[in-house]
Amino acid sequence: LALGCDNSVEPCSSSLTVKEIGSGLDYFANRFHLPVKTSGIKECQQYCMQNCSCVSFFFYQESNSCFLFSQLGTIQST
Repeated sequence: LALGCDNSVEPCSSSLTVKEIGSGLDYFANRFHLPVKTSGIKECQQYCMQNCSCVSFFFYQESNSCFLFSQLGTIQST
């Protein structure tokens, strides 16, 4: 996982807004990405904030799995 931003641009964290969209939702692309194992949602959020291409993340509490995405499509109910 590549972390960190180019020092010549504004830090990613200054423009990141996290919104909880609820439980019982899934994103089809999660099936095609390997998750990052984290200690919790805060660490998952930090990974996203430190990766300039990250525009969204999904966190599964049951497995502490964190999925980072550079683009976001349709979210579906499970």
